[in-house]
Amino acid sequence: MHHMSEKIKKHEMSKSHMDSCLRFATTGRVNIATQLDEGYRLAVRRHNNEVSKNPHILNRLIQCVKFCGVFELALRGKDETKGSTNPGIFLGLVDFVAQLDEVFDEHLKNAMVFKGTSKMVQNELLERMLAVAWERIVEVKSARYLAIQADETTDVSTQTQLVLVLRYINDNHAVQERFFEFISISDSTSVSITSVLLERLNQLLADDNDKMKLVAQP
Repeated sequence: MHHMSEKIKKHEMSKSHMDSCLRFATTGRVNIATQLDEGYRLAVRRHNNEVSKNPHILNRLIQCVKFCGVFELALRGKDETKGSTNPGIFLGLVDFVAQLDEVFDEHLKNAMVFKGTSKMVQNELLERMLAVAWERIVEVKSARYLAIQADETTDVSTQTQLVLVLRYINDNHAVQERFFEFISISDSTSVSITSVLLERLNQLLADDNDKMKLVAQP
C-alpha cells in the first residue's frame, strides 16, 4: 500500500490501460476505421456505377449523331439554348431518347461536368466517326487498282470544296465507289486542285508500291 500511488500512475501510463480506456470510451460507437472503410467502399461503388454507365450514355449520343448522318440532316439549329423553339435535330433526338431511357434522362438532368450535348462534343463525335469510316473505306489499301474522281463544288457559305470519290475492286471482286471527303481549297485553279489531290493521295498511298495502284483519274 505504501507504493500504491506510484504503481497506479505507472499503470495509467501503460499501453494495456490506455487501450482499455479507449475501448471503453468507444463502446457502442462505430469505430472511425470502420467508418472510413465503409466510406471507401461507397466511393468505389459510385465510381464503378459511373464507369459502367458512361459507355451507355456515349452510345446514346453516338446513335443520335448517326441518325442525323444516315438521313443527311443538319445536327444544329439556329438556337441551342435551353427552351429554344429551334434547337436542331440532334438536341431534339436527345430529348426524345431521354423520354425512353431513364438512365440517359437521369444523366442529362444531373450531369455537372460532362453532359455530352455541346457543339464541341458534337464535332468531336463527328470527327471520330469520320475516322472510323475512313478506316473502313481505306480497304482500298488491299485493292490491286484504284481510280479517283474529283470535282469542284461550292457550299451555301460560298466555300469552294473538292469532292473526292474512290473507285476500286474489293477482295470479293466487286466494284466499289466510295465518297471519301469534301476538301476545302483556296481557289479552283489547277495548281490548288493538284496540290490537294497529291496531298490526299500521299496519305492514302503512302508506300511506293501502293502508288502503282492508281490507274485512273476521271
